[in-house]
Amino acid sequence: MNPTEQKLIRQTLKGFVDNGVISESTMKQIENIKQEDGKPAKSDELITRKEAMGILKVSQQTLINYQKYGKLKAHKIAGVHLVRYRRSDIEDLCR
Repeated sequence: MNPTEQKLIRQTLKGFVDNGVISESTMKQIENIKQEDGKPAKSDELITRKEAMGILKVSQQTLINYQKYGKLKAHKIAGVHLVRYRRSDIEDLCR
């Protein structure tokens, strides 16, 4: 989606956001819909444990606790120790 399309969507839906019909986070999800070339939106990308710790400014143990208590879903990649997180899940925890 190019910047002009994003601007048009935002202008069209602004009234719905202002009136509380849709949330700002839903608006961002609409803007982050997969691009026409098939690449996932940035919020859908998988990031490493180290990147997640940096964004959240937490220790590895805290990240593990988030998983343990259901605050964050880990995606296992090719084994037990190789874990990735969805950027959108990390951003949701920041809010």
